Formats: sequence, structure tokens, C-alpha cells
Amino acid sequence: MIDACAHPVSEFVSAGVEAGFAVRGMGEWRAEGDEKPRLLSIRFGAGSDVAGS
Repeated sequence: MIDACAHPVSEFVSAGVEAGFAVRGMGEWRAEGDEKPRLLSIRFGAGSDVAGS
């Protein structure tokens, strides 16, 4: 198994927030029987995409 996540999730989220974006959602996908997720998605929004803007 190749460990493909070279950075913690917090680094990705922090970089987006520091760039002026807000996290709109996150998802993790696993194959049946997997302990660790195979795919992580982070959805960012800005301007009118962000709730409360």
C-alpha cells in the first residue's frame, strides 16, 4: 500500500482559509474493508458561494 497523503488535512484546509476561502464540505471515500480513506475531497467557496455572505 502506498501512503499517498504527504500532508495533513489541516494544511490543505488552512491554506484555503488563508487564501480567503471557506470550507463548504468535506468527504472521505473508502472501499469496503479499508481502514483509511482512499480519497478525500474538500469543497471551498468564496464570495456569494459562502453562507452568510
